[in-house]
Amino acid sequence: MYVKGEFILWQGIPQPHEVVLLIDEIDENPRKIQIFIPVADGKKTFIEVPFFHRHKVRWGFYAITDSGGYSPNVVQAQAEVLYLIRAPKTAQVQEIYERVCNIAKGAALMTGTEVNIVFDKACSNVIQNATLESTLHQVMGKIGVPTFSEEELAFAKDLQSSLSAADIAEEFGKYPQELEAALKEKPMAEVIIPYSPVFSNRSVGGSTDVGDVSWIAPTAQVFTACWVLGTPAHTWQVVTIGATSIAHKGMLQAGKVLAGAALEVIKNPELLEKAKQELKERLGDSTYQCPIPADVMPSRYRNG
Repeated sequence: MYVKGEFILWQGIPQPHEVVLLIDEIDENPRKIQIFIPVADGKKTFIEVPFFHRHKVRWGFYAITDSGGYSPNVVQAQAEVLYLIRAPKTAQVQEIYERVCNIAKGAALMTGTEVNIVFDKACSNVIQNATLESTLHQVMGKIGVPTFSEEELAFAKDLQSSLSAADIAEEFGKYPQELEAALKEKPMAEVIIPYSPVFSNRSVGGSTDVGDVSWIAPTAQVFTACWVLGTPAHTWQVVTIGATSIAHKGMLQAGKVLAGAALEVIKNPELLEKAKQELKERLGDSTYQCPIPADVMPSRYRNG
């Protein structure tokens, strides 16, 4: 795998010269990317952000830059960049955040300009719980998967044809080999993947405040089939199917499974105690620390 930094000049909304930095993948070799920022007084600077891979920790890093103006070949009086930093553990995010801040301060010193760092938001990593996850899986096995009509499957098949072979192959790579044959010719996942405690030791992708809750109370999540097999996240195919009966059936299935698992916990107090004990063991000596500094205000109040 590799890091790919790509600058794209958009002739459109919201800024005719908005610069978007896309970073696809990260490997074990140290890398760096250059972020071009025009600043006042005719000065220009590159902020170099090194990418590193410690102890096989994978993390994502995204930036959107506002160049500060509309005219090409003109050094603007200001520029603004928004970073979203991700890592498997909250402490790793904090380390990367501090490093990026120091890089920005160093760039300002080099160019005789000022930098203003605004902390916007943060959330904690998810503490998974195999006890509750296995309960969710058992309930899902009883409820079963949604039944899709011929019209829904035809629509899903048509939508799947817009996906690349690489996207579909990557999706199948997430499943046990014995399920590949059952899924290969299907546009929707109509089987339940066998549960394994190994899943509980993998990082959950994405950013969510469910992570903060999971440090306080035993937490588990369930995933149901709402997208066509092979669909990459954050694409128009996700938006398209989100308004259909296919996604609605997947949503209802998730609601039933969550409710059924909650009922199981209510009926079996020992299950709840087991889940609580697992949370204590996973946390060890760690305690919840809100990743948002105490003096940070929501943007609507901060900007008002």
